[in-house]
Amino acid sequence: SKRQQPESTPFLRAEVQALILLAASVFYYLCVFTYSPLDPSFMASSGVEAISNLGGLVGAYLSGLLFFLFGGASYFIGLYFIFNSLLLFTHKREHLRFLDFFVFIICATFIAIFLQLQFTEISFGVYHINAGGTIGKLLGEVGHKYLGTWGVYIVVVMGALLTFTMATQLSLVETFSTSTLIIGKGMGSLGGTLWIWSARLKKYFAN
Repeated sequence: SKRQQPESTPFLRAEVQALILLAASVFYYLCVFTYSPLDPSFMASSGVEAISNLGGLVGAYLSGLLFFLFGGASYFIGLYFIFNSLLLFTHKREHLRFLDFFVFIICATFIAIFLQLQFTEISFGVYHINAGGTIGKLLGEVGHKYLGTWGVYIVVVMGALLTFTMATQLSLVETFSTSTLIIGKGMGSLGGTLWIWSARLKKYFAN
């Protein structure tokens, strides 16, 4: 007879995956937040020797590609790693599915279209890129042509909400309540810390 796996094995596997996703999210945002149009990328060569991206050459090429394709929605894509890391840590999900990431990319595409329709461009110093990247600009123009302004906004918002729910397997109510709870605890902790330091400073200056 086959030996049964310990009950902790699935949880251990999930936590390992969660740690990998957490590390991936840190590296991802390290690359995205330090993006510079002056760094080398797939779309343009650069004569600058020193790469400013904290992710190095990989970070420069990765962030350059993401901003070219998705524009400002690049900041959203990294949430996939964070959400799934939390779901695995809390055992609300036992393993990763590639399909979820694909659906999340579709969600990011809807957000890219929304950003393109709203802002048209975002700037990095003197450099300007499409707010929704190449994908957002192309699909936004097609959507606006065939659906009109209100039609494309309705499709984009509903599409983003639907694909987000499918990718995370979280209800919107649960997501909102969880986010509110996390923000509330964070603000409470911050408020407590500020109150303690304020009391210490008052005591220090009083002496």
